[in-house]
Amino acid sequence: MRGDKPPGSVRLMMQTSVQKIEPASATLRDALGKTQTIPNDVVFTMLGREAPLDFFRRSGIPIRGEWSAKTWVSFLAFLAFCSFVYIWKAAAI
Repeated sequence: MRGDKPPGSVRLMMQTSVQKIEPASATLRDALGKTQTIPNDVVFTMLGREAPLDFFRRSGIPIRGEWSAKTWVSFLAFLAFCSFVYIWKAAAI
C-alpha cells in the first residue's frame, strides 16, 4: 500500500456507497449525499452485517478485543501475581 499508512492498515468508511472505482481512486457518497474522491490501492466493499474476520486474521490485521495466546498468558500471569499478593498479605495478618 502506498502513502504514509503502514502495511496492513485499513481505512473504514462506514455508511458510504461506492459510486465509481478507478485504478488509482474511488468515488464515495456518504449518508448525507456528499461525494468525495479518495486515492486507493485496493477497495473492499463489505456488504452485509458480518465482518470478514478470517480475512483480516490472514492479512495480519489485529482485531480489537480478540485475545491471542500472548494476551491469555499475560492475563493468567497477572491473575497469578494478584493471587500471590492476596495470599501473602492474608498470611501476614
